[in-house]
Amino acid sequence: MVGEKDWDFLKRLVDGASKFVSVYGYNPFMLDTTKVTIETERLRLVPIALGYLEEIFKEFTPEVTKYMFPQPTGDIKDIRKFISESLERMKKGENLQLVAINKVNREFLGCVGLHEIHKPDPEMGIWLKRSAQGSGYGKEAMLGVKKWAEGNLFYEHIKYPVAKANNPSRQVAEYLGGKVVKEYMGTNQNGDKMEEVEYWIERKSETS
Repeated sequence: MVGEKDWDFLKRLVDGASKFVSVYGYNPFMLDTTKVTIETERLRLVPIALGYLEEIFKEFTPEVTKYMFPQPTGDIKDIRKFISESLERMKKGENLQLVAINKVNREFLGCVGLHEIHKPDPEMGIWLKRSAQGSGYGKEAMLGVKKWAEGNLFYEHIKYPVAKANNPSRQVAEYLGGKVVKEYMGTNQNGDKMEEVEYWIERKSETS
């Protein structure tokens, strides 16, 4: 059991590592997340790879990204760049970027990420292709990532920003014990404005 003094020490350790990374671009506590696989009841969450390029490009549509910051450009080169940059950040121990796969038929379902994992407040995000929505995969995937984080990272809370009008995504955050800590007006990659809320999912929060 980690005591209060131990936890304060760990927080200082993580803060120090974060500052080191920002200055030198190297994480002294590097966790190569390109080798991380998370198993849940119905899903396998595997590291993103160029082998998923065409499926991501096909399913990352304006309908799916309605409430998201990143927006489809219609150019597959941008997806290739995203995958390559994700792999580089994973090797540096900065991000966890995974692809959700159906364990039974190996169907591609979407992507889930935990960003800036070397900081006390990593940020979680997820998108599922249209045909995979409404099946509880979002809750299952994010709970799997949260459990992995609890067992492998030192953090205070996970941030989960979401459009205020995106009720299904907000339900996922609340399922994980998330509480709204602020509201603000945000913009997506195209410059379109939308009201957003930011949830904090505490490390010790209980899930249903």
